[in-house]
Amino acid sequence: MRSRYWTDTAKIEEGLLYIGKAKHLRDRFRGGHKAFLWGWLDRYDPDDVRVIVYPLGHFGKAGLLLELEKLILQATKPPYNVKIPKDI
Repeated sequence: MRSRYWTDTAKIEEGLLYIGKAKHLRDRFRGGHKAFLWGWLDRYDPDDVRVIVYPLGHFGKAGLLLELEKLILQATKPPYNVKIPKDI
């Protein structure tokens, strides 16, 4: 059974900076991640930024996972996500 993961980069006091999903976490972070670079450029204290991982069970339908991602992005509007879907 394959697991999928939500990965969030959060600054503790200011909320979520980035939300993403990945099938394999190692591949997702192998070459670094843009949220870390952007956080550094915005001068966030590295001690305040965390990566939060939520393992999700097997989703039989990919459309449900995309819908979940869209709802989370619309509700939180993280500043480092370039594309946030507008329609529900």
